[in-house]
Amino acid sequence: MAERWLPVVGFEDEYEVSDFGRVRSRDRILEYRRIDHYSGQEITVRRRHAGIILNAAPSTSGHLSVVLGRGNTRSVHALVLEAFVGPCPEGHECCHGDDIPGNNHLENLRWGTRADNLSDSLKNGHMPVGERHHSAKLKAADIPFIRAESTAGRGSITRLARQFGVSDAVIRQVRDRVTWRSIEGEKS
Repeated sequence: MAERWLPVVGFEDEYEVSDFGRVRSRDRILEYRRIDHYSGQEITVRRRHAGIILNAAPSTSGHLSVVLGRGNTRSVHALVLEAFVGPCPEGHECCHGDDIPGNNHLENLRWGTRADNLSDSLKNGHMPVGERHHSAKLKAADIPFIRAESTAGRGSITRLARQFGVSDAVIRQVRDRVTWRSIEGEKS
């Protein structure tokens, strides 16, 4: 599959972006005016500058960005989508289908909502849920007991909340399957 290049939106004469997520400067001829030290006259010098692939630097989140001229840093994923798909719709952001922020291939990118992005993270196993969540106090093994006790009327919600060190609302959410919807060995 051949790599396709399109101009970077807003920098059409200077940079191009590929569907593989690479950014390059375009070949260009720059003119310089200087004083000739022999004759003392002002002369115009034209120099050809060959285009080069820009080095993309990762941010703390792992997303890659490039510098397009002095003081203008742009995210590579946004450049790819703007060039190949179009401008970002209102209320949307870039979604990486595989949740790997450095994978900026066009086939991996799309415009989507924040909810779409979070759904991808959950689907790809990159969002800690259940007992893997950093603030989880309950374990998966506790859930069947909590549901059995709270729905059979054997245990008060307040007593269960104290027993597990959580609020009454957390016990109600477990009982009503708002949270911990799918537990191994239990039917939803």
